[in-house]
Formats: sequence, structure tokens, C-alpha cells
Amino acid sequence: MTTRHFTLPTGDGWAAAVRSADATPLKRCAIYTRTASTAGPEQETSVLHAQRVTCLECIRRQPGWIALPVRYDDRGLPASGTERAALQQLLVDVDAGHIDVIVTMKEGGG
Repeated sequence: MTTRHFTLPTGDGWAAAVRSADATPLKRCAIYTRTASTAGPEQETSVLHAQRVTCLECIRRQPGWIALPVRYDDRGLPASGTERAALQQLLVDVDAGHIDVIVTMKEGGG
């Protein structure tokens, strides 16, 4: 398992210092993407990109929301269970107060 290290803005000081043009406190948004285990490498990259673009559009439509640059991508993993490295890192970052909103897509048709 690869450990990823990065620094995210934290705390009320960040929200107070960074505001949108209309003085709305910004919401730090993380995008979580995942592909199913049956997808090949090229298809996985395409699916992750499409999910990210859709999530970015959702974020752009919300006043005061800003997408964090950190990527939370799980490749080739089933939806069952939570043993996914990116998902686990996302949960750690939420618990640490680095993320205000998680944006993701439901895969499949159920």
C-alpha cells in the first residue's frame, strides 16, 4: 500500500481568510472516485476522469464550494466493503477536519 502525504488547509482561520466574492465562507470539497474491478486500465482512467469532471461541475454550481486539489481515486475495486486506500485516506482527512463536503457519484443503475 502506498502512503500519500499532502497538506490541506484547516480550521476556522482558513474559512475566515478565504471567502468567495460575496463573503460566503468557502466549503472545502473532496472528490471521491472509484472504478469497478472489471474495468481495464484505459477504461478505469476514462471512468475516473468522467466522474471527476461531473463532480467538479457539481461543485462549481454551488456558491462557496471549492474543490480541493487532492485526488481520492480507487482503481479496480468493488463497491462492497471499505478496504480501499483512497476511501480510508478520505475518512482520515474528514476526521482531521480538512474536508467540509464529499462529492462522489453513484455507479451503476440501482
